[in-house]
This record gives sequence, C-alpha cells and structure tokens, in this order.
Amino acid sequence: MGVDFMEMGKNDLTYSKQELPSENSIPQTSKKRSKKKVFIFLGIFILIAPIMILVGEFLGFISAFGFFKGGEAKDIPRNVQEVGPIIKMQPLTVNLKEESGRNYLRITVALEIGNKKFVDEVQSKMTQLTDLLITILCEKRLDDLKQPNFKEELKKEFLEKVTTHFPEGQIRQVLFEEFIYQ
Repeated sequence: MGVDFMEMGKNDLTYSKQELPSENSIPQTSKKRSKKKVFIFLGIFILIAPIMILVGEFLGFISAFGFFKGGEAKDIPRNVQEVGPIIKMQPLTVNLKEESGRNYLRITVALEIGNKKFVDEVQSKMTQLTDLLITILCEKRLDDLKQPNFKEELKKEFLEKVTTHFPEGQIRQVLFEEFIYQ
C-alpha cells in the first residue's frame, strides 16, 4: 500500500514550454494602470512643487524683513525676595468652638523670619506665639474651617496679632505644614 511520491511528483510537476504563460498573454490593462499611476504622481508633483516653492520664498521674505522678530529682551524688574530662615512651631491639636466638643484641628505652623538676626528673638518668644495661636484657633468653628479662603484669613489674622509681640517685618510669613480637622 505504499505510495511512491517521487514517481508521482515527476510526472505531475513537469510542464512543457507550451503550457507556461507567455509574456504576451499578460493582460495589457495592468501595464496601462501602472502608466496611469506614474502620470497621476507626476501631475500632482508638478502642481504641488511650485506651491511649496512659493510658500518657502514667502516665509524667507517675511523673516528677512523681521516680521517674526520679537522685540529685544527687556529687563523686567522683579520683586523677588529671598526666602528667610524658617522656624517650625510644635504641632498643635486644638478643640474647636462647638457645643458637642467633638471637633478638633491639628495644625503645624512654620514662620518665615525676615532676617537671620531675629531668629533667636523669635525662638525665645515661641511660648507666647504658641499661646496666641491656640487662643485664635479655639474661637473657630468647624463651619469656619470649611470656608474656601479660611486658611489665608487665618494666616493674616495670626500675622496681624504677632506684630504686637514683634516689630513689623521680623516675621515675614506664616506657613502651614499640616492642617487637619475633624
């Protein structure tokens, strides 16, 4: 029952020259199509090339005459202050002014000092500053804390009251490192 593939292949795969397709039997439509594609491509190129040249010349012309030039850079005076020394206060947890007494605020404040020479003076009065901050915070309600600009108002209020203990400018800025309420 064995099949001899070698014998079968010799007879089936041989063709005579008459059976192979000739070059003349290839349809003429494919040659015409390739010529059409070449002409279409050349036509598009001939149309687009002059447009691109004109655009390039136009851009070169307007850039040569300074239409795209920005003005010369001007020195703009800036009011940039260097950051002064920062003193971090101890974290505080304060009960808010609520009838239930269940709400509190946990806050950590840092103070930017106006000049290095004032650092020792501010640190020596840290107890008074902490007391002042606790006094301000104990008067706040939970609804106050939920206001959109409450933090900025609190910074401003604290800074205004601090100036009673220090000359203006010694404490430049009040910063919050932690601000959690419940």
